[in-house]
Amino acid sequence: MAARFLSSGHKSLEWKCSKCRGPEASDGDSLRKIRNCDKEESFNLAFDFEPSLRRCPWSQLDEHVFLYVKWFSDWRDYRILPFGGDTLSNEPAYVYEVIDLISQTMRTIEADKARQQQADLDRQSKRAKNGRR
Repeated sequence: MAARFLSSGHKSLEWKCSKCRGPEASDGDSLRKIRNCDKEESFNLAFDFEPSLRRCPWSQLDEHVFLYVKWFSDWRDYRILPFGGDTLSNEPAYVYEVIDLISQTMRTIEADKARQQQADLDRQSKRAKNGRR
């Protein structure tokens, strides 16, 4: 869920409250109930990146999740591994599993986005052929 959330571009990425983002984010505390930060109270909350989620995405993530996403990002962008290995095979098995799982999730996300973009292009092309905008 973390990879889908962080790559979603959803407006909830900007949500803040003191529980999830620290005391400096206390200005968002008044929205905690509406965003279901502590428990499901509002049934009007839904997310494209995780349709079954009915709570603030930030409330569902812990510090380990961000560490794992950082491991993946560091590996993907810079080929840096958390324990200094030259390859994933030189890292502990759980590091490989974390990076592999996030990689698979990111490939799925990218494929879904590409399919959606192609569908949008096809719709636009069909409308243009029919003389509509």
